[in-house]
Amino acid sequence: MNKCKKLAKNVTPSSRAKQFEREMFHVVGELMFCSACNVPVDHLRMNSCEKHQTTSLHQQKKESRQSPGDKRKKLQAAVVDLLGNQTKEKLQRKIEMIDLVSVLCSSNIPLHVLDRAPLRTYLEANLSGMGAIPSSRNLRRNYLPKLFELHVKDLKELLEQSESVALVCDETTDVEDRYVINLLVVPCVVSPKP
Repeated sequence: MNKCKKLAKNVTPSSRAKQFEREMFHVVGELMFCSACNVPVDHLRMNSCEKHQTTSLHQQKKESRQSPGDKRKKLQAAVVDLLGNQTKEKLQRKIEMIDLVSVLCSSNIPLHVLDRAPLRTYLEANLSGMGAIPSSRNLRRNYLPKLFELHVKDLKELLEQSESVALVCDETTDVEDRYVINLLVVPCVVSPKP
């Protein structure tokens, strides 16, 4: 015969923690932890929570935590919470790298100057939160295309907002004497009449 397992399917970790003394259990994400032992406890079964409270290890940890000379231990955090903070930091770092590439490109400074040790050590020491600056090859491959897409998007928005544009064409030659046509698109701004 199959025994029917009784699980409370509609009990959340926070609702189960509220059924016990205050600060007995704490909830992180979808897990319920014993605050004294810092171990996860099955919140679906009331019996497993009660059995955990009667264990000798739990009693020892609870008594040591209540002693006046003992500092209060930090509660355990879930891995998801820790990784969430890391992704915010990674996003901030990527934004700073795109800003660095943007500044160098708009100042007409080639990216390979970052491969020189004196400049690299100076920037890493004086720019807060940058950490190690990637090589110029990595910046060209990963950050320059993103900056180009952002620039093209800004230009499209500028042209969509303008009422009319002027096209300026010019023919020139490049370094190897090949003919090149330069096409310049300028949005026309109509000034209000006085």
